[in-house]
Amino acid sequence: MLRPPKVEGELPVIHKIKGGSQEIRAVEGTAWLAPDGSVGVFLLNYDDKPHEFQWSVDLNEIAKIDASQTLDISRWTQGHGAKSIGQTAGGVITRKAKIEPWGLIALRLEKSKPSDLVFPANAK
Repeated sequence: MLRPPKVEGELPVIHKIKGGSQEIRAVEGTAWLAPDGSVGVFLLNYDDKPHEFQWSVDLNEIAKIDASQTLDISRWTQGHGAKSIGQTAGGVITRKAKIEPWGLIALRLEKSKPSDLVFPANAK
Protein backbone atom coordinates (compact mmCIF):
# COMPACT_ATOMS: atom_id res chain seq x y z
CA MET A 1 0.00 0.00 0.00
CA LEU A 2 1.25 3.47 -0.91
CA ARG A 3 0.39 6.90 0.41
CA PRO A 4 -3.22 7.49 -0.65
CA PRO A 5 -4.15 10.06 -3.27
CA LYS A 6 -5.22 13.46 -2.02
CA VAL A 7 -8.96 13.85 -2.67
CA GLU A 8 -10.38 17.38 -2.63
CA GLY A 9 -13.71 19.01 -3.32
CA GLU A 10 -16.98 19.83 -1.65
CA LEU A 11 -17.47 16.34 -0.31
CA PRO A 12 -19.78 15.72 2.64
CA VAL A 13 -18.57 14.09 5.85
CA ILE A 14 -20.35 10.77 6.16
CA HIS A 15 -18.82 9.60 9.43
CA LYS A 16 -16.96 11.18 12.34
CA ILE A 17 -14.83 9.01 14.61
CA LYS A 18 -15.99 9.40 18.23
CA GLY A 19 -13.46 10.98 20.55
CA GLY A 20 -11.22 12.02 17.68
CA SER A 21 -10.91 14.59 14.99
CA GLN A 22 -10.85 12.12 12.09
CA GLU A 23 -13.63 12.40 9.54
CA ILE A 24 -14.54 10.11 6.68
CA ARG A 25 -15.64 11.99 3.57
CA ALA A 26 -17.93 10.63 0.86
CA VAL A 27 -15.02 9.92 -1.53
CA GLU A 28 -11.70 8.41 -0.55
CA GLY A 29 -8.75 6.95 -2.41
CA THR A 30 -6.05 4.31 -2.04
CA ALA A 31 -2.90 3.56 -4.04
CA TRP A 32 -1.05 0.28 -4.40
CA LEU A 33 2.26 -0.76 -5.97
CA ALA A 34 2.03 -3.99 -8.01
CA PRO A 35 4.94 -6.44 -8.35
CA ASP A 36 5.40 -5.31 -11.99
CA GLY A 37 6.00 -1.69 -10.89
CA SER A 38 2.61 -0.36 -11.98
CA VAL A 39 0.50 1.69 -9.58
CA GLY A 40 -3.18 1.06 -8.93
CA VAL A 41 -5.29 4.03 -7.85
CA PHE A 42 -8.75 3.30 -6.47
CA LEU A 43 -11.31 6.00 -5.70
CA LEU A 44 -14.49 5.01 -3.85
CA ASN A 45 -17.77 6.81 -3.26
CA TYR A 46 -19.40 5.78 0.03
CA ASP A 47 -22.45 7.95 -0.63
CA ASP A 48 -25.76 7.46 -2.43
CA LYS A 49 -25.15 10.67 -4.42
CA PRO A 50 -22.71 11.34 -7.29
CA HIS A 51 -19.77 13.64 -6.57
CA GLU A 52 -17.30 15.74 -8.53
CA PHE A 53 -13.84 16.09 -7.03
CA GLN A 54 -10.14 16.44 -7.77
CA TRP A 55 -7.50 13.88 -6.87
CA SER A 56 -3.73 14.02 -6.98
CA VAL A 57 -0.89 11.62 -6.30
CA ASP A 58 2.89 12.16 -6.24
CA LEU A 59 4.23 9.09 -8.01
CA ASN A 60 7.84 10.23 -7.60
CA GLU A 61 7.43 10.23 -3.82
CA ILE A 62 5.50 6.97 -3.51
CA ALA A 63 6.81 4.85 -6.39
CA LYS A 64 9.95 6.60 -7.77
CA ILE A 65 8.20 7.43 -11.06
CA ASP A 66 9.31 10.94 -12.02
CA ALA A 67 8.04 13.42 -14.60
CA SER A 68 10.58 12.23 -17.20
CA GLN A 69 8.74 8.91 -17.50
CA THR A 70 5.63 8.42 -19.61
CA LEU A 71 2.78 6.40 -18.16
CA ASP A 72 -0.05 4.54 -19.84
CA ILE A 73 -3.33 4.94 -17.95
CA SER A 74 -6.04 2.32 -18.10
CA ARG A 75 -9.38 2.24 -16.32
CA TRP A 76 -11.13 -0.91 -15.21
CA THR A 77 -14.93 -0.99 -15.12
CA GLN A 78 -17.26 -3.82 -14.20
CA GLY A 79 -18.58 -5.54 -17.28
CA HIS A 80 -16.00 -3.95 -19.60
CA GLY A 81 -12.64 -4.82 -18.01
CA ALA A 82 -9.56 -2.62 -18.53
CA LYS A 83 -9.49 0.03 -21.26
CA SER A 84 -6.70 2.43 -22.16
CA ILE A 85 -7.67 6.05 -21.47
CA GLY A 86 -4.44 7.81 -22.42
CA GLN A 87 -0.95 8.72 -21.32
CA THR A 88 0.57 11.18 -18.88
CA ALA A 89 3.94 12.11 -17.44
CA GLY A 90 4.93 10.63 -14.09
CA GLY A 91 5.60 12.79 -11.04
CA VAL A 92 2.60 14.61 -9.61
CA ILE A 93 -0.64 13.65 -11.35
CA THR A 94 -3.77 15.74 -10.76
CA ARG A 95 -7.13 14.95 -12.33
CA LYS A 96 -10.77 15.99 -11.99
CA ALA A 97 -13.29 13.18 -11.77
CA LYS A 98 -16.96 12.46 -11.34
CA ILE A 99 -18.06 9.32 -9.54
CA GLU A 100 -21.49 7.74 -9.48
CA PRO A 101 -23.33 6.81 -6.24
CA TRP A 102 -21.57 3.90 -4.47
CA GLY A 103 -19.10 3.99 -7.37
CA LEU A 104 -15.54 2.84 -7.88
CA ILE A 105 -12.88 4.31 -10.16
CA ALA A 106 -10.04 1.82 -10.68
CA LEU A 107 -6.96 3.07 -12.56
CA ARG A 108 -3.68 1.44 -13.52
CA LEU A 109 -0.68 3.69 -14.11
CA GLU A 110 2.05 1.78 -15.92
CA LYS A 111 5.39 2.92 -17.35
CA SER A 112 5.11 3.03 -21.15
CA LYS A 113 7.11 0.42 -22.96
CA PRO A 114 9.16 1.53 -25.97
CA SER A 115 7.33 0.46 -29.10
CA ASP A 116 9.00 -2.04 -31.36
CA LEU A 117 10.80 -0.34 -34.21
CA VAL A 118 9.51 -1.36 -37.60
CA PHE A 119 11.80 -0.98 -40.60
CA PRO A 120 10.67 -1.23 -44.21
CA ALA A 121 11.65 -4.45 -45.98
CA ASN A 122 13.97 -2.54 -48.35
CA ALA A 123 15.83 -0.64 -45.60
CA LYS A 124 19.61 -1.11 -45.55
